[in-house]
Amino acid sequence: MLTDGNLMRLSKDNFLELLKKPLVHYVNYDQACAMIREGATWLDVRLGEEYANYSLNDSINLPLVEIRDQAAELFSNRTYIICCDTGRRSAAAAFLLSQRGFEVFVLENGLRWDIPLADLGMTEESHSATVSTEYGTDAALKPCVAVDASYDWPSEAEPVRETADKDAGTIRATLARLETEMANYTKKTAQAEAAANEARMARGVLQEQLQALASLVHRKFPEE
Repeated sequence: MLTDGNLMRLSKDNFLELLKKPLVHYVNYDQACAMIREGATWLDVRLGEEYANYSLNDSINLPLVEIRDQAAELFSNRTYIICCDTGRRSAAAAFLLSQRGFEVFVLENGLRWDIPLADLGMTEESHSATVSTEYGTDAALKPCVAVDASYDWPSEAEPVRETADKDAGTIRATLARLETEMANYTKKTAQAEAAANEARMARGVLQEQLQALASLVHRKFPEE
């Protein structure tokens, strides 16, 4: 500041009320489909693993964590309807894209099981298998994926139960990836240890050769 002044601070509630909410507009699934028919595009901001499991037909995937870096690849003259599991990540993505001048809307309540299975690229069999695997047999109306509580975006407090309901499929995929990485690093560690042992052996042989050469030099060319 060039002159004296007062420093003011927005509370979290005021921030949401004054800044975030005016930039985030929600539509239900029927409204979203009508907009899609008029030329809008589905933008799925879930992780790649979640998107690969199921997604809306003709949607594109741009994970929330990549929005800042990849937003320039989106068409600035196109309307995007943002979707995720429950709508929370979509709201954060909508806020970021609105700041960059994009026209965006958020799918209200996210990708829930009451969306037609065909629109999610699923069959009754794959739907049943996913539901029973992730939530149990009584979870037909639960969200496809639970909220991602790890994203630190200013919002209302997360119920404890939502943390317990984290996407089992994503956790299993992450666990499998970590196990694969652990196996790779274990292999690399073993290779490094073998290489270190070979280096120690080579150093020992070289040291013996140097000592033998030094002894030979001393015998042939004794100091006068």
